[in-house]
Amino acid sequence: VRAGDDSPYSEGDEVFGRQTLDRMRELNGSYSEYAIVDSADLYRKPARLSHDEAAAVPHACLAAYAALGHVGQLISKVKVDHQRSVLIIGGSGGVGTFAVQVAKQHFGCYVMASCSSANAALVQSLGADEVLDYSDPGFLQSVGATKFDVVVDCVGGDDYWTAFGKALKPDGVYVTLVGNARHLAQDKEMDMTSVLQIRAEYLVRQISSKLGAAQNYHILTGSQLQSSDLRIIASLLEQDQLRVVIDSTFSLYDISKAHERSETHHAVGKIVVQVCKSTDAPGGAGGKKHAGERMGDNAPGGHGGGRRGGGGVPDT
Repeated sequence: VRAGDDSPYSEGDEVFGRQTLDRMRELNGSYSEYAIVDSADLYRKPARLSHDEAAAVPHACLAAYAALGHVGQLISKVKVDHQRSVLIIGGSGGVGTFAVQVAKQHFGCYVMASCSSANAALVQSLGADEVLDYSDPGFLQSVGATKFDVVVDCVGGDDYWTAFGKALKPDGVYVTLVGNARHLAQDKEMDMTSVLQIRAEYLVRQISSKLGAAQNYHILTGSQLQSSDLRIIASLLEQDQLRVVIDSTFSLYDISKAHERSETHHAVGKIVVQVCKSTDAPGGAGGKKHAGERMGDNAPGGHGGGRRGGGGVPDT
């Protein structure tokens, strides 16, 4: 609603972006109509996107870009004669749908992705050269002799690391968004002991990686997402090189239903939460409304597209 004195944006500007984890902790969450956001974490919303579409982009696409480009080191790798190859585990989810496209359209990689047979056509349409059915009994042995520069695991589980870590090139990198437990935890209820155990296991693995025990295994963290990459992502969106896949849209009044959908771990693309009822036409800039999305492969809620410089959109 209002831009700060040093903000590069003005009142009325349409922006999209994210809320950092530190800011979220300061504000104790952010399912709200308005939010205070650092201008560095925003960028001008691509005109061709609706507000719902813009809300679905920031956290998920920044995570995909960070996993591939920064942690996966595709940005720094010099292009050579042989084509770079990437495996996306969970290619039909919120981060996965962007990872497939960024790997193919931006980094020019050969892309192999896993998903259910029901979502194979979608993932292939996003740019995957090969699609693997994770329900196939031979899935863990299905990559054959292919060697990957980066494996991005959007699902989690040590069985995937054990199987596909062996398929990395000597300088390849395995990046997981989740860690050693599938979807963090199968149980819907988690007590403090469970949370502390997950944090402890995470720290052990990160330390082991730094000490050389598993130098090619990395757990993506929120601090590795760079808001400055929104400029690159916006450019890809404007050039129609990225497609936003929305699984479902919920009103803020139905936020519990959004979380229930997220907890199924079967959302295809992103779940969007509307603070105000949308008047957007599909694919267009639309009218006045705000929507939000949250990081996590299929989680609802995060700082999404909104009208006004530096605020006017929800965050979680």
